[in-house]
Amino acid sequence: MSKSTAVDWNNFMREVCVWKISRGDSKIGGVGCIVEIDESLFVRRKNNAGRILPQQWVFGGICCETNECFVACVPDLSENTLLPIICECIRVGSTIISDSWRAYNNIQQTGHYNIYIPRFLFVRIYVAE
Repeated sequence: MSKSTAVDWNNFMREVCVWKISRGDSKIGGVGCIVEIDESLFVRRKNNAGRILPQQWVFGGICCETNECFVACVPDLSENTLLPIICECIRVGSTIISDSWRAYNNIQQTGHYNIYIPRFLFVRIYVAE
């Protein structure tokens, strides 16, 4: 396979993944399912030098049983921003595992169960795997 063919396939698969994740037509999780959620800040600097380009917060989750996931670009990490996304993307009755970010304090009021893991343990669990 030539290099240009490999690049074309890579771009095609990237587009398929973006299309699937951004459709947003189905919820993940459900009763008896565990959904892990977290937020990340994406920043791009070319060669670690030069000006810093715009930053983008991304919020997402993955169902441990089905490997279904969702990703959403968010303007901030406030409760008013994240809770509606949780309600829109995660089925009621799901057990949500999250770090102790204050925006997650009222997840139980949305009909979901929440298990808080302190941030330092949350990071260590994923680094160890």
